[in-house]
Amino acid sequence: MDLIGTEPYRRLGFKYSICWMCTWRCNLKCQYCGVYHIREGHMPGPEGGSLAGEFREKDAKVPYQSWIDAFNKLDGPAVIDISGGEPFLFPNMFEIIEGTEEYHQWAITSNLCASTVEQLLSLPKNRIKGMTASFHLCNPDHEGFFTKIGALADYGIPLNVNFVAHPSQLSYVKAIHRRVVDDMGIALTLEPYSGGDVVPFRGYNKKELDFLGNYWGCEIFTNDEGKSFAQQSRDIRERMLEPEKQEVVHCNAGVTRFMIAPDGTMYPCNVMYMKARDKAIGNFLGEWKLHREFHRCALPCTCGGDAENVVRVVGADWST
Repeated sequence: MDLIGTEPYRRLGFKYSICWMCTWRCNLKCQYCGVYHIREGHMPGPEGGSLAGEFREKDAKVPYQSWIDAFNKLDGPAVIDISGGEPFLFPNMFEIIEGTEEYHQWAITSNLCASTVEQLLSLPKNRIKGMTASFHLCNPDHEGFFTKIGALADYGIPLNVNFVAHPSQLSYVKAIHRRVVDDMGIALTLEPYSGGDVVPFRGYNKKELDFLGNYWGCEIFTNDEGKSFAQQSRDIRERMLEPEKQEVVHCNAGVTRFMIAPDGTMYPCNVMYMKARDKAIGNFLGEWKLHREFHRCALPCTCGGDAENVVRVVGADWST
């Protein structure tokens, strides 16, 4: 068994780690985005899931105060990571963040298209643990995006810019790096593109890997080995070609961390949301109950951001 660290959010004083996928709606139509293709009905649903056509869940039709009350009923501090879709399309999101208890911290992933500079600067910066501003070429207002990230950086919000390193976009990397890192002094994440069932992708070729290797100094999925972008991209390609099988034998999903879907339904983790809808643990806006103990999971674990939180067996046989 390979035990990878301990729960990072617990070390920082949080009792809960919450992934709130507050809406699947988005104002952009990125062709490499799995959520967009699923929303458009381009992906058949897996067994146990419901991904054919639009996502099943619509935004919960409740007053925004209901969300504030639900978060404030938690019996301890939480780091709440909001994404989607575009979270600032969710009605009254700024009021929800402002209205929650001060001991809750927020992490935000947004394309910034649905918010003004004035709204962004109204965020309580002492309660924003970090913001990832996703830059997409289909954003119709590039200069507006750069104005917003500049204002956020000056305001003191911990910030990085994310850019998907899809092969079709690599010719733009130099210019974006120059604008974001060199001119503005803001961290840039070049996100290795892994594709999936919706937008199949088999990895980068040597020329693409060599090019991306020039940007190893960017903020990129940093790990203990300090691998360069090119090395990590090779790892991703190898995993795509020969998937690593991992059996999770001691997981905290549903115990101290959980995922909330747009309608409020709670799942132990994102993988269970995608693959095992029958494992829901209640509705965050109503009745719910967390698991009491860490547990074995029969699903292959793919939650890279929470890899520190599970004990897994590498090389498990999933043929049966």
